[in-house]
Amino acid sequence: MKFSIRLKLIAFTFCVVLMVGGGISLYSVQLERQQVFATFEKDARQVTSVLSGNLINSLYFLDLRSLRDQLGSARLNPDIRYTYVTDSAGVVLTDGSTENALRGQKLTDSFSQKMLLSNSWISRVEEGFLKIGGPVFMPDGSRIGHLHVGFSLDSAYQVIRDVARASLYVTAICLGIGMVLAFIIATSFTRPILSIVHASREIGKGKLDTHLKINRGDELGILSESINHMTDDLKRNLEQLHALREIDHAVSSTLDLQSTLDLLLQKMDPFFPDSLLIIRLVNEANNALELAAWRNINKDELREAVGLSAWGLAGVVFKSRQLLAITDLQRDPRSLNPESFLKYGVQSYLGVPLVAQDQALGTLSILTRNKQEFSPEEIEFVSMVAGHAAVAIHNAQLHTELVKLASDLAKSNQELKERAEELGALNTVTIEAGRTLGVREILEIALDKALALTNRERGYIRLKDPVTGELTLAAHHGISEGYVETLLHRRTPGGKTDQVFESGQPLVINDPEETLLKKETLQEGTRSLAFIPIKAHGKAIGILNVAGNEPGSFTAREVHLLEAIGSVIGNAWENARLFQETEVRAKEIGALYDVSTTVNQSLDLDPVLQEVLRKIMDIFHFDAARVYLFRPEAGELHLRSALDTRSESLARTRAFRPGQGNIGKAFQSGEPVIFSDVRESVKYKTDSLSHVMQSSGFNFFAAFPIRTRLKPVGVLSCIGTVPRHLTPAEIRLLNLMTDQIGIAVDHARLYEETKKQAGELEKTNAELRRSNKVKDEFLGIMSHELRTPLSAVMGYAAMLQDGVLGEVHLEQAEALRVIENQTRDLLNMINTILEATKIEAGAAVIQSQQTDLKLFLDEIRSTYDISLKKDVSLIWDYDGDLPPIITDPAKLKHILQNLINNAIKFTHEGQVALSARYVPQLHQVELRVSDTGVGIPPEMQSAIFERFRQVDSSDTRLYGGVGLGLYIAKSFTEMLGGALAVASEAGKGSVFTLALPVELRPAGEYFSGAAHA
Repeated sequence: MKFSIRLKLIAFTFCVVLMVGGGISLYSVQLERQQVFATFEKDARQVTSVLSGNLINSLYFLDLRSLRDQLGSARLNPDIRYTYVTDSAGVVLTDGSTENALRGQKLTDSFSQKMLLSNSWISRVEEGFLKIGGPVFMPDGSRIGHLHVGFSLDSAYQVIRDVARASLYVTAICLGIGMVLAFIIATSFTRPILSIVHASREIGKGKLDTHLKINRGDELGILSESINHMTDDLKRNLEQLHALREIDHAVSSTLDLQSTLDLLLQKMDPFFPDSLLIIRLVNEANNALELAAWRNINKDELREAVGLSAWGLAGVVFKSRQLLAITDLQRDPRSLNPESFLKYGVQSYLGVPLVAQDQALGTLSILTRNKQEFSPEEIEFVSMVAGHAAVAIHNAQLHTELVKLASDLAKSNQELKERAEELGALNTVTIEAGRTLGVREILEIALDKALALTNRERGYIRLKDPVTGELTLAAHHGISEGYVETLLHRRTPGGKTDQVFESGQPLVINDPEETLLKKETLQEGTRSLAFIPIKAHGKAIGILNVAGNEPGSFTAREVHLLEAIGSVIGNAWENARLFQETEVRAKEIGALYDVSTTVNQSLDLDPVLQEVLRKIMDIFHFDAARVYLFRPEAGELHLRSALDTRSESLARTRAFRPGQGNIGKAFQSGEPVIFSDVRESVKYKTDSLSHVMQSSGFNFFAAFPIRTRLKPVGVLSCIGTVPRHLTPAEIRLLNLMTDQIGIAVDHARLYEETKKQAGELEKTNAELRRSNKVKDEFLGIMSHELRTPLSAVMGYAAMLQDGVLGEVHLEQAEALRVIENQTRDLLNMINTILEATKIEAGAAVIQSQQTDLKLFLDEIRSTYDISLKKDVSLIWDYDGDLPPIITDPAKLKHILQNLINNAIKFTHEGQVALSARYVPQLHQVELRVSDTGVGIPPEMQSAIFERFRQVDSSDTRLYGGVGLGLYIAKSFTEMLGGALAVASEAGKGSVFTLALPVELRPAGEYFSGAAHA
């Protein structure tokens, strides 16, 4: 259900009146209720006080009849329901009735109990009664009894009901008046609102001529005027949008600039009737504004008015690119010639720049014949029209430029087509170069493409050997066999090829008759030829030669194309060379990896050497290989390992001194000794010791020194039946392999030394274990033997202190106290040594049981209740809900007491605190003992847990002890499956953290807890 705004206003006003009237009524009723109760209680207290005064004599003499009569008379008051008189102990004497049922009974309700304790009258509303009671005093102030009176509240309630009824009548009258007022107010508001709603619906249907006629001075009147203005603005905006849509359609549908500008001015005319509308465009040739379109002025008048200052205003707008509005051209100082404007009846001026793509194209000017202050809406409309005009002008200019560009593109098309063919050929060469690393295939393809693109018949490619510098014929096409032989075997020093190599620039010969050439070249019928350098990394590595039989010069484009082909050939050659080097290096790395793997597989030298020699012979195809190792004690190189493909022995000599023979020379010099063919080497015959190589049928020999840590330790000899030349890569690889053999020799030597040292270390450890065992036995025996006399000394000292052996005077008592303290410290020290001995001997055992951690800590706390003889306070911080734990309580107590005693001992002033908390995530408890004492230096924080270690172990140290307390605490903690850690800073105190599992876990098991923090 929908309600009108009138009903809503009436309901709202009625609710406001209802809430205000109801609130006032409820407040008045409550106030009257309080006043009635207060008056009733006051009267009741007066009645009770008078009655109390009348009962004093009768109560004092215990005249029960008189008391009953007086109470009976009081109960004639209709508001009094009961009365009691009691003695000072609260026992009922009479209630004023004949039956007197409660006589002799003591009142036990809460009010009566409170009354007996009170020294004045008290009151309470309870169970529909107002109870008033209090003591009865004699004139001298002595209490002789109590009076308790109960008043009925019925009369008070009746008064309250009467007051509430009257308030309701008043509230109902107010509500009636509120209803009338609500109707009047709602009607005065809803009538104009309904008119506004009706007008809004009409405007929504497009009836923009609708106007409201509401003459009011309040907000509704202002709203109606605003709606009328909005309707006028909507009508004007709609007309402007319609005009802009037609302008936009014209701009987008044609590129005819003049018709578009005329349409713009035509659509603007209804908004500025009888006004001069002018568009001027800039001429880029002379940078002047020229007339492009106009309206409401004939052409003759326009020509006559060219010199007016209005055109000067257009120049200002164009240069500043800012809108310019002048309301009164006759009075505005910016008007240079006001009289001329008056002649043509022009009063106001509006100029807008035409800007597109951040470029000023012209101006749009409006000159009105009536004085007009241009509104923001008009200025915005003109600016939008100017934007459309700028777009139209810009599009027309772009169209002109596009026509010109189309012509230029047509001319460039042919050039691009020719270049496309060249690039296609060059791309083919490049693709083939990337598809294969075969140099010959690439050269053949490149040469064919070079001849096809230049329309030549013959050509060849020659490459220079990077080592020897010799030129080789790599590819050729169209040349005779005789010319091929000339290129292969005959080369003229300083010829055309050498010139190109030296200069690195192309050499083109278009007239062979005027150039000195080889007769073989002329015999081939050459009429034009080009020498193009083939470059790699900027250096000429070959020559591309292209020649033709028909007359015709090489163009610059053809030479440039041949240079590009030469670059492709150079890159392909360089890639092939790098690929070959990569293959060689990969083989070297693989071989070196095999040897390195063999070396690292075992520390037994002989099988390792045999396997390495086998790898070397497989890789290099040697027929025999040997390893000689240097023995320092003998000063000779001895044969350690050998491998031959033939069964007969090679050498008669199995040992060499440094410098003796080729083996000794390689060892002494540290450089390889290589003979590619021993038959032709005089040096081999001179230096050889045995001269058995040739007699055994071997013609190749090489010796490589074996090094370790830059020191020679042996020689690798390699032997072959066929003469051969080792490449630099092969020599490098053999040197790397001898380094691996050196590593194997060094590993074997270190292994033997380690085995020897391990045996010696085992003997030393056995002796140390025997010494420790003797020491522990000695400490155990001595500690046990010392406890007996110490116990006797402590016992007799106690007997003397107790006076068992006679009276002890003060000085003797002090001496006995010193004896007791010293013997106790000594006994604690002996017990500590015994515990440490048990731990070392593995005799300490765990006796675990469930322990209530709070009670356990309370027990420890009780032992420290005595005051300390220093300014140190003990703080105990633990909750009562700590979980029970399964542990050894005796060892846990030993740990905590040791930590607390240490904290007290090393703290001169400040505090020592013990805290405990449960960490459920780790299922463990964490106990911390912190102090503000001297602290522990960082370098000693790990050493203090070792046996007989203290922070200060000097003879002049300030603190006693043997340095076993923290060692025992650490050992017990690990036996309990926990961890003990310390965090300390010298001079600021220490924090020891003990982390224990809730359930005891085996010692040595990994434990993660706060102690590692």
